[in-house]
Amino acid sequence: MDKLDGLSRRGFLKSVATAAVAAHVGMTAVRAQDEAPAAPEAPPFRFGLIGCGGQGRVALMGSAKRIPGVQFVGVCDIRQENLDRAKEQAGEGAQTFTDYREMINNLEMDAVIVATPLTLHRDITVAALEKGLPVFCEKCMAYTVDQCKDMLRAQQAAGKTLQIGHHLRYHPLYHHAKKAFIGTGLLGDITAVYGQWNRNADWRRQVSEADAAGDYTAWGFDTPERLVNWRLYKDLSGGLTTELAGHQIDVVNWMLDATPSAVTGVGGIDHWKDGRTVPDNIHLTFEYPNGVKFDYQALTTNAFSMFGSECFEMIKGTKGTLVLTHLWGGPLKSKGWFFLEKGVQEELWMDAAHKEKVGENQAIILDCTVTEGTRIAGQPYDKLMDNQGNLKKPTYQLEFEEFIQSVRENKIPTCDGNVGIRSAAAALLANQAMEEQRRIEFSPDLYEL
Repeated sequence: MDKLDGLSRRGFLKSVATAAVAAHVGMTAVRAQDEAPAAPEAPPFRFGLIGCGGQGRVALMGSAKRIPGVQFVGVCDIRQENLDRAKEQAGEGAQTFTDYREMINNLEMDAVIVATPLTLHRDITVAALEKGLPVFCEKCMAYTVDQCKDMLRAQQAAGKTLQIGHHLRYHPLYHHAKKAFIGTGLLGDITAVYGQWNRNADWRRQVSEADAAGDYTAWGFDTPERLVNWRLYKDLSGGLTTELAGHQIDVVNWMLDATPSAVTGVGGIDHWKDGRTVPDNIHLTFEYPNGVKFDYQALTTNAFSMFGSECFEMIKGTKGTLVLTHLWGGPLKSKGWFFLEKGVQEELWMDAAHKEKVGENQAIILDCTVTEGTRIAGQPYDKLMDNQGNLKKPTYQLEFEEFIQSVRENKIPTCDGNVGIRSAAAALLANQAMEEQRRIEFSPDLYEL
């Protein structure tokens, strides 16, 4: 290992980076214990899952089941294939339902997970909250801003936890970027943000024989194909904007501690002429206070990226640029880079930092392990990711760990409904701006109940 005046490289980086953070944010960094005391065995926490497709069953149930004490006592879906797979994954004793109302009214459980098509989020969430059940609802929060407000009113009336599934709020890399780079002023004044989630695929899913044999009209799906491909129809979803851009809009809101003041955009059905009614490409510009612009692109015809990920955010300041990627293979692998602007004086620690060439530019690789971090679901972020960009826990697991803690301790989660409505509203107004081909301003009372 390289030595720097008797200190290891990592020890040097830890000491100077921690001091830099403390100096900039006016607080003393406290080193977390390397070995946490053994946690007592957790009591059972009983979930009911409503919506057992790939996101609900694989990403959410699969991650939640990694938490000691978590049980899935019921699963609900109108597609029999999904229901059969979810019952098997849930384990012995799990009950099955095709009507969410029967589950909510008749099953003893501690909370409900909602991972259905977007148009069903409001009705299921409100019904569960009215029954006194906490709710974890996948993003986008709801199909309209008014539906988001209905969910917030139901949460306030019930006094129960409502958490929205923007899982990047639980990503150590993003916490590190915000605290050690944005919060310390290393970027200077942030002036612009760029984000993309590009892929080269039609986003269409095959309809199985079992799905084709079903009748789903009672739930608002007049054909099996519209149920399986609900994301492709604007009366059922917000398309690329709510399903993909929503994640990154939430990241930008968080990093800037702000919400958009206006949005413009263009999009179209320009390549996949297959009956879809949502754009197959979107190009958006969100205006934030203090003149910051967030330009966003989502394509279904080209996945190229010089950063090794079809999905990333680039945050530009007067002193430097941050690039944050999250690879969607888990997502357990992520990477971030810091590029110092030419002519800006390097800080002492930068000479010892791990660097690599990205294109023609030299970048400092973000390393969560070199600074003591804020806590994610009660755990220091620097203990949740190694210096190779490997997450030790999926972000989905971390968001469920906080959800369970919030329910048990009656605390407000990081990504509650007030966070969710702000990300949802930006996505929904962006769709309106594209459809009406005009600049949409965000009214001052947009989030008022």
